[in-house]
Amino acid sequence: MPLKSNVRRQKARIVSKKHLPKPVFEVASVSVARMHLASAKPLRELAESIWAEYQTQCHDPRAVDDLTSSAASLVSWLTEKQLPSPQHLLRHLQHFCQMFEDDGRPKKRRLFNGLRFQPDSYDPQRVAVFVRKAQVYCASAQSGLVPLAPEGYQ
Repeated sequence: MPLKSNVRRQKARIVSKKHLPKPVFEVASVSVARMHLASAKPLRELAESIWAEYQTQCHDPRAVDDLTSSAASLVSWLTEKQLPSPQHLLRHLQHFCQMFEDDGRPKKRRLFNGLRFQPDSYDPQRVAVFVRKAQVYCASAQSGLVPLAPEGYQ
């Protein structure tokens, strides 16, 4: 019996050090913003519902707060700029975060998209970095400089 409990403790230790990977964080942030614009539900409630799917795979105590603040910054920026179709821009941004690197190169296709919940250091600037990336992408998408999501992408 001591062997099994020791294995459980080791697994618990490993899970507690894992953070939400950057691509997952970005796609989840855009998803929260898209759902908020579509349904007008509170951002925090939507972030908690998305986080519920990931909390068994990693332990990131700031995930809900970061998802909420990044989605709030994104929504407020889109409404402040009075862009013609914020829902379409968010759809294109979500596709870009899933399929392309930050510099516009296509991501290498790996089994399960290569995402692993590896021990990762928490980046306190991840919200600001993502919001800047989203603003640059939206401006570039309106200019036609970056790839857009295909018609069937949801």
